[in-house]
Amino acid sequence: MRKISIPRTSIDILNQTIRQYFSRSRHSSDDKIYLRDLRESLKDKFLSYGLKTAFHVFKTEYTQDKTKRQTATNIIAILPGKYRGTPKDEIYLIGAHYDTVRRSPGIDDNGSGSAAVLEMARLLTKHKCYFNKTIIFTLFDLEEEYLKGSKYFVQQYLIPTEIRKNQAKFNGAYIMDMLLAYNQSESSQSLRDFWPTLPAFVEEIQDAGSRGNFMTVWSRRNIDHDLYFFLEKNWKNKNFFPLKLMDPPLPTFSHEVSKNWSKYSKYGTFARSDHASFWYPIERDTTFRSILLSDLGPWRKDMSFHYHRSGDDLRWLRRENLEFMKNTIDSLLATIIDIGDGYCFTQKI
Repeated sequence: MRKISIPRTSIDILNQTIRQYFSRSRHSSDDKIYLRDLRESLKDKFLSYGLKTAFHVFKTEYTQDKTKRQTATNIIAILPGKYRGTPKDEIYLIGAHYDTVRRSPGIDDNGSGSAAVLEMARLLTKHKCYFNKTIIFTLFDLEEEYLKGSKYFVQQYLIPTEIRKNQAKFNGAYIMDMLLAYNQSESSQSLRDFWPTLPAFVEEIQDAGSRGNFMTVWSRRNIDHDLYFFLEKNWKNKNFFPLKLMDPPLPTFSHEVSKNWSKYSKYGTFARSDHASFWYPIERDTTFRSILLSDLGPWRKDMSFHYHRSGDDLRWLRRENLEFMKNTIDSLLATIIDIGDGYCFTQKI
């Protein structure tokens, strides 16, 4: 007989993973050979967990010169559910971008999110977790260049392969982008950019002393709520590491945004990470549920000075930061086991 429980994140392994894979620049113009070798290492890591793993190589255009083509690589690993390969298959995605801006080590942005994806894949396979739903782990390239990696993933892989060819149902994506910035002191959370869009959220944080001790979820109001509902239900240590919802009243489809740009342009900040590629794909009249988990690093004291700079480095691997990150991963593990109709065997008794 076996005991069923939820796997728990190892802080030591998290620390080691970030240092080994995500502690130097991962921008293509900084060191192409290093980036090539890193991709192979990340692919091998997923394969070592027993996951079906592949590169999604795509070509895009340079921002400066649209006559040139740029080649980049997403990494996809699949934990098949009970109905994989049949029209009854349902999919949840866990993703993060692994690239950085130039000359930034990108420990928080977004080594933290990438390491979280690897840790979840490690734990769900180590503990022989079984799911009715299929779980896809994805590391996106080129998020720092207008979300190109996730946009091409949705356009070239998710829609044509999983939805049309395999006839699977895509239930939603949990995207992680910056999980380490944590500050318990008063007035450590800047809120200036959110007054015009989410005044109730701002007041709630101010009432608690404007402390940067919470994780946020970015979600379209009344559209991606099911994903948030399961996450909030399974969130751990709510008193120590609060979970705060940021849910701008954005529309379902991209053409609604463009048609009413004067109304929705003020919410542009909420489309600045890979979750937005699922909200508003290139295909008209198509949308997918997705939520973002983020520490609000660009607006959090200390990190705000180092965001997209060389100071996003190993200093962020302090114990309290790793505990904050661990809580997010443990909560998302419980969420994906719950929403994915899964269970894990951890030991024999």
